[in-house]
Amino acid sequence: MSEALEESIWHLQEINGLLESSVNQLVEDSNTNNDLTRTMLRCKQVYELVPEFDIERARIDLNEEVEPIIEALSDKLKETLNRRAIDLNTLKQKYELNKLKINNGYTEQSFTGSVGDGTEDGENSADVVVMGSTTNEELQELKQLRQRKDELQRKLQELKELKK
Repeated sequence: MSEALEESIWHLQEINGLLESSVNQLVEDSNTNNDLTRTMLRCKQVYELVPEFDIERARIDLNEEVEPIIEALSDKLKETLNRRAIDLNTLKQKYELNKLKINNGYTEQSFTGSVGDGTEDGENSADVVVMGSTTNEELQELKQLRQRKDELQRKLQELKELKK
């Protein structure tokens, strides 16, 4: 039994030695890694004086390259904005015209009705306004005139009914 114990002690000592050498190896490897990380992460900043002439020349070169591009883009942008403003104005006018048509009960049939037949469709076709380029003030005036016309037609209808 003492032989088995001696053999166990010998194996434990051997394992202990291996562990000790592993720890020593890790410490050595860690030191070289620490040195490596310290040297690699060390930042060196180098400042160099540049003559003012070189700086000015670089600014001039940049301006000569960039300014024409900026001007061209600016011109395109202005042109596009102008086109969009015209489109917006046209859409507003169409909207106002369609709104007036809807408010006045205008239909496609009343536009095609003949003026000479004396029907109400023919009378409404005279009310159709063809819009070219009108301003917002003209649209407002047109609205007011339409309202005034409707009001006068109602009054006329009331007077006709009173006469009967």
